[in-house]
Amino acid sequence: MLIGIIGGGISGLSLALQLNHYGFAVEIFESAKELSPLGLGLNLQPKAVKILANCNLFDELITNGVAISSVEFQCKDGLSIFSQKRGIADGYDFPQIAIHRAKLQQMLLKQFTLQPKNKIYLGQQLINFQEYHSNVVCTLVDRTTNNVLDKTVDILIGADGIHSTIRAKIHNDKANYQFAGIMMWRGISKIKPFQQHSSVVVRGNRNVQLITYPISPLDKNGECYINWVVEIFDEETNTLDDNCWNKQGHVAEFIHYFNDWQNKFLDIEPLFDKAINIFKFPMVDRNPLNYWNTNRVTLIGDAAHPMYPRGANGASQGIIDAEYLATVIHSASNISDALQQYQANRLPITSKIVLDNRNANQLEILSLVAARCQKTCQNIHTCIDSEYIRQILTDYKINTNLN
Repeated sequence: MLIGIIGGGISGLSLALQLNHYGFAVEIFESAKELSPLGLGLNLQPKAVKILANCNLFDELITNGVAISSVEFQCKDGLSIFSQKRGIADGYDFPQIAIHRAKLQQMLLKQFTLQPKNKIYLGQQLINFQEYHSNVVCTLVDRTTNNVLDKTVDILIGADGIHSTIRAKIHNDKANYQFAGIMMWRGISKIKPFQQHSSVVVRGNRNVQLITYPISPLDKNGECYINWVVEIFDEETNTLDDNCWNKQGHVAEFIHYFNDWQNKFLDIEPLFDKAINIFKFPMVDRNPLNYWNTNRVTLIGDAAHPMYPRGANGASQGIIDAEYLATVIHSASNISDALQQYQANRLPITSKIVLDNRNANQLEILSLVAARCQKTCQNIHTCIDSEYIRQILTDYKINTNLN
């Protein structure tokens, strides 16, 4: 059996490795002409780390990433609101790991190329596919020569991200992105950590947030690469500009939002000034689908369930998809049954995460402090009950498959 995957990102490569475990031949068709070291940081839930560990990647993850032990919530004055344990510190058998997306992709690609039956075709853009009783014929265009070619596979998997061609064909839908008025500026800077090297820190209020976390080990100078995200909410920004995707960002576009911040633990200027690069994105998702499958075609990762980047769920859910899909393809009696089992299990779980991520539990916590604090708190905010915060975060963990 030959399985074709459209997209050589985290989800597509993870699925390929899981399928290799069961002896399947895999071919990946990637539209990029080369897999350059692009992207920014991401967090992997313990479940996803366990899956990658079973692909012999654990040592590389630990060597190149950071085991996260806590998420720290702070308001804009730098005072602590609450700390939530993560990974090993929270009782899991595997850590939560923060790492550069490109590093993770390179690790997956290296493992993929070790299997002689695997093939990856770069610069191949899917433009159509036709499904038959016993196979799927993919029509691709070579982005260098513009030559069109057909490729026949037994199963076709769409791992082609939020702008998925396969999703659009299955549902005959347009973009239909859901945008709540939040723009993100994301960057990586090499500096000394602000607090613990193993912490994700969420600072700010309802309208302005700064999220920072390390994505590399400390060097001899005590520095590491810090991934940072600025999120700005503007009620009047409720429509998407077609040119606002993954474009070059500039500090001048957002720095004025931090004029009234009192930062006892964070020197903002070096964080932004030392950025290697800054990218600007809208925070978008898409409404959950009713189905992902045809008889021989399905979706995985962001192609199936693009979601807001909350709770280390983005890449993690794609990796969890990959493990489950490979398992049912191996064990089911036929392809259609396998895809139906996959959809029945993963679609309701991920649909709930998409919707829960819109509720932004961390925004509720930050907003409560901003509204209630009378400026009498000392080193930690005591203006809202810590048990109430704990319950909000615990509910989120349960509802979004972190438990």
